[in-house]
Amino acid sequence: MASKENEQYLKQGTENQYIRNNLIENLKNYLRSINTLDMSKSERFLMLDKELQPYKKMMAEAADIILDQDVSNYPIFIAHQQEFDMGIVLTPQNEQSQWAIHASSLEEFVSKQIIFPEKVEEFKSNFKDASHSLCIFVLSELGAQFIFLPR
Repeated sequence: MASKENEQYLKQGTENQYIRNNLIENLKNYLRSINTLDMSKSERFLMLDKELQPYKKMMAEAADIILDQDVSNYPIFIAHQQEFDMGIVLTPQNEQSQWAIHASSLEEFVSKQIIFPEKVEEFKSNFKDASHSLCIFVLSELGAQFIFLPR
């Protein structure tokens, strides 16, 4: 019995390491790309805001459910254009949808070691009021980044 638990633990640790390595690689690619992009940071933010506009109502409703049902005080949405297995799928990426959107939380980001426990308080201090803003973890060709969009 213990060996099965060990196998499961090792498998999950390997999966978490894989996710972390992918995120680190995406962040490195993003940092490299910002030096070569003609767009300013504010222009990229506005572009993301426009691209994510069709999903805002759905994300706001999901955030309300997460908050109202005391699932978390820190809902985080994941917007991605590649394979990413985390959170609850709200809308998959397909030919009609440029982005896949998943609902998650700070607690899941910590349990998957995407946000390290020693960084939780810093993250919370930067987190915007969830009743007015959406926290979105964006994974794209630009890398990985947290953004806050007004509802």
